Amino acid sequence: MKLGTCLPTDESAQVNGQFSIEKAVEALAAAGIRGCLTNFPPGEENWEPYSRRLKNALCNAGVELLEYNTPFLISAAPGEDREQVAEQTVRLLELSQETGCLNVVTCVANKNSILPDPQGHSREYFDSIKTTCDLIARKAASRGLKARLLLELVYTTVVWSPAEMVRLIDAVGSPHVRAHMDIANCLTFDNIFDHGEFIRDSFRILGDRIYSAHLKDVRPADSYFPGLVELLVGDGVMDIRTYIECLGSMRRDFPAVIEHMGRMEDIKQSYDRVTQIASELGVEVWS
Repeated sequence: MKLGTCLPTDESAQVNGQFSIEKAVEALAAAGIRGCLTNFPPGEENWEPYSRRLKNALCNAGVELLEYNTPFLISAAPGEDREQVAEQTVRLLELSQETGCLNVVTCVANKNSILPDPQGHSREYFDSIKTTCDLIARKAASRGLKARLLLELVYTTVVWSPAEMVRLIDAVGSPHVRAHMDIANCLTFDNIFDHGEFIRDSFRILGDRIYSAHLKDVRPADSYFPGLVELLVGDGVMDIRTYIECLGSMRRDFPAVIEHMGRMEDIKQSYDRVTQIASELGVEVWS
């Protein structure tokens, strides 16, 4: 698998106290990390200049962009301006492809972002997001794009399980709308301490619909109410070994990215832990 991380945002990525995309990419390269993800900045007027700077920074440092994230979520709630969302999303696909990355990742949103919603798992939301995805797929196909929108598994949304993701991806039926694996987003109090088979089943169910994945670790929140806390890889209860084993069963260039960290020290520590486990399992890691 191709292994990458998020970009640092700490002092290693700053110039005069301000974040620098060039410094952030250089910091990864200096740590021996050759793959990354990043987010499009807020404000449509910033997308193109940021992408140009990013492309140059990646080229100069010898780092590959494995995943570009949208600056907005795609809402499943009815009443959204689907035409505008589709047009903006396809523009992001174009820019990502020009930067050298074919994977643009986003989450499906409820009315309250990805927070729990009474309609989050409803047929109404499913039909709504399918209509939006259909429109995105048609626009992407009409422009001859190879880049694809990857929808992320999140338990609180309409794609709350691998089976529901399959249902949506197959209903859209387009190479421009596929799936992104982040199994930690689907863990609950029912399986948090024993989810090896759930991981294996998820990869089996989704199969070749998956085009990228996130890596992170979690533990139960310090409460008897349901909730999880995100941690550095290796500090939680996530069955990382089974997850990496399943990632290793994907195609050789399958991208997996360690996310949600800002300090370069934490990024490197998590990266080293994943490469160590992969080595023990005989999973090839390259970039």
